Order: sequence, then C-alpha cells, then structure tokens
Amino acid sequence: MEMILTVSKEVRAFVYKRDKGRCQECGRTELVCYDRTAEVTEDDVWPVDKVILRCERCILTERFSAEWVEEYYRDGLDEGYKQDNELAE
Repeated sequence: MEMILTVSKEVRAFVYKRDKGRCQECGRTELVCYDRTAEVTEDDVWPVDKVILRCERCILTERFSAEWVEEYYRDGLDEGYKQDNELAE
C-alpha cells in the first residue's frame, strides 16, 4: 500500500518563501509543487529540510527518461494542464 503524506500549511508557506516560488533545479515558476529531497518514513511529517519546490518537468525528468519527457511536451500530452491554466486565468 502506498503512503500518502501531506505537507503542512506551515511547511508549505516556509518552503514557498524560502524557494521564492521557483523550481530549485531550473528556476521555472510554472507548475511548481512540493517535492521530497529524501525518502520519508511513515512517521515523518515532511520536515522543512526534506522539502523543496520543483516543477513538473524536473520531477518527470528524474522519474522518467529525458527523451520521454521531451516527447511528452512536444506531443502536447500535457494539454489538460494548459486548459486548466487557461480556465484559471
């Protein structure tokens, strides 16, 4: 069974301010989310020192091949995200 852990409001606020709302790998500000820098155990509550902001592209590149990620964006498979962002504006 996969653990679903959440980041507390306090940690999210601190990390967002600390990281200036930017992906810590590439500097993008689009589609950033909170990501772990180390494995967390069931007892962990996502402490500040294990959380950074990273964009979707950098997270996908870590988990999949760079070629797959480039194809994903080139082929427009992220169209749902683009539509969601347009609706939010």
